[in-house]
Amino acid sequence: MTEEAPAQVLEMGGISVTVQPDWEVRIRRAEQAGEEVTRPVVHVATVPLSADRADYGGGVVEQLGPDDVFVSLIEFGPA
Repeated sequence: MTEEAPAQVLEMGGISVTVQPDWEVRIRRAEQAGEEVTRPVVHVATVPLSADRADYGGGVVEQLGPDDVFVSLIEFGPA
């Protein structure tokens, strides 16, 4: 019997994401256009996440197959 790898937990800026071993998760802070504040951007996918991906998945969604998933969570403001 093989032992399953533990789930990955990533935390940043008050956001905590737990994903299964075959998924990839990244959290970063992005600058809000025209403002000095930054906003969290969370990406979770069943394919590798490239370093140069766009907020809405450009650079990732092109890699998705029929059984893959990409999730983008973007906070636009504290409200």
